[in-house]
Amino acid sequence: MGGRRLPRKEALRFAAVLWTAVLLVLLAGCRNGGSGDAGASPEPFVLASPSSAVPTPSPTPDLLATPPASHVDARAWLQRALGPSGFDPPCPQRFQHDGVACTEGDVDGDGLKDLAYLLPVTLPGTLLPHPSAVFLRRGGTQKLEEFAVDLTADASPMGIAAFSLVDRTGDARGDLTYLENRCGASGCKTTVVIQTWDGTAWRDAGPADSGIANVDSVSWTGSGATSALRIHGGKLPASAPAEAGPSRAATTTLQLVGSRYTATKVEHDSAEYLYQAFLDADAIFDRDKEASIAAFESVLTREALKDWKAKSDQKDRRPALKGFALFRIVLAKAVLQDDAASITAAIDRVILQSALPDFEPLFVNVAMEFRRGYNESGGLIGGCAAVNLYLTRPAAGADTRAYVEQLFNYGYANPAGSAWLTKICPF
Repeated sequence: MGGRRLPRKEALRFAAVLWTAVLLVLLAGCRNGGSGDAGASPEPFVLASPSSAVPTPSPTPDLLATPPASHVDARAWLQRALGPSGFDPPCPQRFQHDGVACTEGDVDGDGLKDLAYLLPVTLPGTLLPHPSAVFLRRGGTQKLEEFAVDLTADASPMGIAAFSLVDRTGDARGDLTYLENRCGASGCKTTVVIQTWDGTAWRDAGPADSGIANVDSVSWTGSGATSALRIHGGKLPASAPAEAGPSRAATTTLQLVGSRYTATKVEHDSAEYLYQAFLDADAIFDRDKEASIAAFESVLTREALKDWKAKSDQKDRRPALKGFALFRIVLAKAVLQDDAASITAAIDRVILQSALPDFEPLFVNVAMEFRRGYNESGGLIGGCAAVNLYLTRPAAGADTRAYVEQLFNYGYANPAGSAWLTKICPF
């Protein structure tokens, strides 16, 4: 058989079987990773998963989110808010959200814009109602100058409205104006600070007083040295102790006198207590004796006005004020040198009415002593000398001085009772 050739049909069948065997061997090798181990199990193909979640980028922290808690914090907060340039923009939009007030002007006359900032500060437990610091950055030096280091500047809506860099002294330069609060157990007093640059240093041209209690309005009229400052306040808060005595608001007008703003007029609100009506009439007495007579007559009829919170161990003080008003009419007539009959009738009226149950008997003796001194010494001075001797001279079983001091003691926010001792007959 050695040289016998296969028929064509059988050769084709043999070739097909051979190729099929080769393909099966190759396929088995691929499934076994090419190792040639036909008995190994194939490994499944699995996509790799990350070991942890893809991190979310952290937002940039807002360095201005925490309000300043001290003057040092306030300065750093402002510097961060203004950025490197300090002027662009001069008053960032976020300042409105954070309660910061901005104002601009020219404080030193160099023609460059200066900027001032009123910056609230958070002070837990403080008596200050709206603590804040004040900073000023000059256009020429870009130096940040500090004011109200004790954080007494006022950042309330009223304080923001008063905050300005406007000429108030007539030197054509802007003056840094802001409100300042000083607080104690009986409430807060507000003053207006007017810092003006004199070429070498800052000088306060504001009023040199202790301020006005419970201020609720501050406004300016005019310009430059003719500016007028009007402040309304003076009534103690409802939380003030009764021992402080009655108070009422007034509008105080301040104008530039010399180098500082000074009160030139005080207009009180309507009286709430008879004591206040008496003070109004007495103020008229000081400047116009004739006009004061009608004012004191009005005190006698103002029944709607109440007495000041009399304590259980104290008598109603309205009778004392009425008796005082009657005696003031006597003094006014004596100063005006009315005829003897008119003065005598006024003295008799004091004695008769003060003897009634709803009047103070002290003025019965006061009127009688005045009559005696007036007749014996021939006039007003002699009458008052006799009255003052009676009020201050020790007497057996009586201390008239102490009685008067207590009778007119209206609390520490009012003239002391001892001041009324010499006020009864001041001639």
